Amino acid sequence: MTIDAFDWIHRTGANPPDDPVPGDFCKSAPARPFLYEGTFAHEYQHLLHSYTDPDEVNWINEGLSDRAQTLTGYVDPSKEITERGFDSHIQTFLGWSVVQTPFNPNPRQGGPENSLTWWEDQGGGEILADYGAAYTMMELLAGRYGPGFMSSLHRGAANGLAAVDEALAAVDPENKVEVTDVLHDWALMNALDLWVDQGARIFGFPGAERVTAPTLRASVNWDNPDTHRSPGAPPNGADYVRLRDATGAYLTGAAITSLDFAGATTLPAAPIAWTVDADPPGQPGNPALYSGSGLNRDEGAVLQVAVPTGTPTLSFRARWNLEETWDFGYVQVSTDGGATYTSLPCSGTSSTADPGAVPEVVAQLPGYTGDSGGFEAASCPLAPYAGQTALLAFRTINDPAAEGQDPAVRPGLWIDDVTIGTTSISTGASLADWRSFSQVKPTSVAGFTVYVISMRDRNRDKIRVRQLPLTSGFTIDGQAKLKKFVDPKADFVAAVVIYDDPTELARGYAPYRLVVNDVLQPGGGMQSDELLSPSPSP
Repeated sequence: MTIDAFDWIHRTGANPPDDPVPGDFCKSAPARPFLYEGTFAHEYQHLLHSYTDPDEVNWINEGLSDRAQTLTGYVDPSKEITERGFDSHIQTFLGWSVVQTPFNPNPRQGGPENSLTWWEDQGGGEILADYGAAYTMMELLAGRYGPGFMSSLHRGAANGLAAVDEALAAVDPENKVEVTDVLHDWALMNALDLWVDQGARIFGFPGAERVTAPTLRASVNWDNPDTHRSPGAPPNGADYVRLRDATGAYLTGAAITSLDFAGATTLPAAPIAWTVDADPPGQPGNPALYSGSGLNRDEGAVLQVAVPTGTPTLSFRARWNLEETWDFGYVQVSTDGGATYTSLPCSGTSSTADPGAVPEVVAQLPGYTGDSGGFEAASCPLAPYAGQTALLAFRTINDPAAEGQDPAVRPGLWIDDVTIGTTSISTGASLADWRSFSQVKPTSVAGFTVYVISMRDRNRDKIRVRQLPLTSGFTIDGQAKLKKFVDPKADFVAAVVIYDDPTELARGYAPYRLVVNDVLQPGGGMQSDELLSPSPSP
């Protein structure tokens, strides 16, 4: 571990000097108590975690590292944007970092429309919100289940949501809690924790203790468009949509006469991420198909091919620069329309991954890894597929850490001069007819969970939280009585729309349509000429 030496005077100790410069990020030096000390605790957890569970996914690892800042006393996660020493991760995630205050002189974009499990789903510009999502989840888990649970989470072999399941079973094997319920509680906690802390009673939901954490005072900034700006709901995250009329004015409970919801059953297809590289390393001017690069990445180029009879062979030339034993490139075949893919044992491939390699990498072996040093001729047996029409895929999977072996060469996989038998499949000059995995077979949406929150604005002491009943096709039950879900005396009414993704593999937002009083609400991304049938008025 190394420690930076930049601006210690404003970033260490309990009471550093405060020299903000609004409008100038470069010169602004607001007081940031214990920032270096807390960051050391954060990074030290990573070091310890690398011994106990080196292949843990980002959101667990980063969440535990942020939790270490609470444990050591260097961060008080309950502080709000108006307070000295607020945590930038949490306040960005809750959407308050857009508000200028004496202790936040230079606002930044970010908000709670953020996946817990898909790291950097909103891009690098909102990375602090990714940390904040993980941090608030860890505070919820620590407050509810205690240090024994957190120790199990830190030490356990399972990853992601399975790690939470594993830790839950370790602390309470007789009373198994569903991890999906914990995710839903977390999504609601981000909106309601502050009000519960101030004494609000929750009606229509089983227990206020499920939507609060003792170390937080969380509430989302509903006026921030980043509560719902991107079309669709994030996987294992939520859109937070305050209900409004056609002019954009917020609705009271008494003004709501109908409410309808419909969710997409598949995600929008992602465009192919592979490109044609006109100047590949080692053969400038001779184009090749190129995977591209990036952390936490799984991208394929898929083409339907006819495999001849006999003992056919797939041949091509390949150049790869991939983090050895951690990142891999694969040659795959599917005979079930893209539901599953099988990796071919091509010449030059390896079946040996690092023991800490992410499960997605290991599951697809064998593949190419390390640095090929130049283009190599490769061949793969296709005899098991002789006489069939199949899907051929070139694929790379990159883990959350480093990329490549040779720093002088871009990371990735290049493919050129592809033939099956004597038939040319690709000269590397075009991606016409090649598709992404999701263009071949769209990703199914596992489910939606939608809550309606009604609050009486006077003092927020009575909050109604009701889950909408949805059919298996993600539409609202038309027989549901509106008065069960919306408090007619409420001054504040909002929806929390959660996209459930138990696989943690979804790489897209799930579209939905939320209609109130025949007005399409923002955020869902679904449009239709056919208006949903309204639910009956009370």
